[in-house]
Amino acid sequence: MEEGLLVSQTQKRKKNRKQSQSPSCSQSQSQIWSHSPSASPSPFPPRTHNRTAHSSNHHSSSYTQPHTHSHYSHNSNHHHSNSCLNRRKATGLAKRKAKKGLSPNRRKKRAATILSCWIQPMSAQDLMVELKPAQGKVGDTVTLNILDYSGSALMYSWYYKPSTRNSKEKLILRYSPGSTSQTPNNTRQKVHPNGSLIIPNLVLSDSGDYKVQIKDSSSKILRARAPLKVYGTLMKPNITLKNNGIILEKGIVVFTCNTEKSKLPDIRWYFQNKNLIRNDRMTQPQTNKTLIILPVKREDSGAYQCEVWNPFFANISDSFNLTVIYGPEPIKIFPKPVHGQIEALFNQNLTLECQASSEPPAQYTWQVNGSSRAENSGNTYTISQVSWEHAGTYTCMAMNNITNSTISRNTTIRVYEDSGGSKLSGKVIAGIVTGVIENLMKPNIPINSTSNIIENGTMVLTCNTGNEYLIIARENAGT
Repeated sequence: MEEGLLVSQTQKRKKNRKQSQSPSCSQSQSQIWSHSPSASPSPFPPRTHNRTAHSSNHHSSSYTQPHTHSHYSHNSNHHHSNSCLNRRKATGLAKRKAKKGLSPNRRKKRAATILSCWIQPMSAQDLMVELKPAQGKVGDTVTLNILDYSGSALMYSWYYKPSTRNSKEKLILRYSPGSTSQTPNNTRQKVHPNGSLIIPNLVLSDSGDYKVQIKDSSSKILRARAPLKVYGTLMKPNITLKNNGIILEKGIVVFTCNTEKSKLPDIRWYFQNKNLIRNDRMTQPQTNKTLIILPVKREDSGAYQCEVWNPFFANISDSFNLTVIYGPEPIKIFPKPVHGQIEALFNQNLTLECQASSEPPAQYTWQVNGSSRAENSGNTYTISQVSWEHAGTYTCMAMNNITNSTISRNTTIRVYEDSGGSKLSGKVIAGIVTGVIENLMKPNIPINSTSNIIENGTMVLTCNTGNEYLIIARENAGT
């Protein structure tokens, strides 16, 4: 069917030499852009195709293209080719004439005209640009090599677009392999005979998007792009704290890593000279420039650092020491009281210790039976040679001088004396003495001699008492 249509068209052209070529086929050159290693499929239909023409009022054309699986239909809006500007109009015109009762031969000629548009000779070639090395630093040399091109180039044109926003593309230079001339020839950049671009002595402003355009001997225009990033040295950053006041536990901390450039480099955080391990209380919104801790805890206290880096350079900040304020926590007293009491051996030394976790460290004050002892403002209270008078209630008070928070705890000191393996406290001894005094019977003094007492003689008097505990009480009472 295709061959018959083409023959019909040829006969028509021989009869009428003045008939011009269909305006829908005014272009025959293809232009290929390759922005990445996987280039976009060609917008043109392939040369190999299947076409079925019907003599009815309905025309349909289906084109099968390997790899891209593109489907073109005159009844659809999916026309991707720009080589035939009026192809859609021609197709619509053919339908309208068919509806008006045109002869089958006229419809075949129109179909042949449309078909000739699709099968114009064309050629496509995918290109890529490879950077060597893949990344560059200030002062280095980088080469942009053109890959997968085997044609004969008439002109290489290299363009550059800065990476800044709203920047425009500009021509760097052109190179003609035939005359081996470069225009302009006084640029820092140079072009190899194979079209590769060499950029020596890189500077930061060389970062951007590079495009090569090749005009080859077959009048094709081929293009490819590649981005280039140039890295430079980095200034030393510093850390600032958003809330410069007191950092209380369960509050919020916002760190900022300040750099000299508005466009942030990559940032790493360190804690206590090790890579910071983030927990569920830490967030870094958008970029690592900001570190937020919420809620902050006492274990977050320590030295923080931030480091700016790129593939070639790095610089780290000075340490920022964070102190989290908390406490005082509930007091602990040592020796550990048993049922709220501490036993002290008579005539021995006793040291009481008060501990309350706090930041800054707590200030301590002691009270004995409700009276303050200014001379013992510390977390320890020492009693030398415990006596019965040291028994009583001891109170430890701990205060945080930043939060002005104060807590206290009481304990009772019980003094005892070790007597033959048994313990006698001051209260027990006092009870014995009191009992002896209250139960003494009236003594009497008998006279042992019934004879007369002669001056300068001897007389024995005995004081008799009925209290058998007299001697014991006197010994225990120290009398």
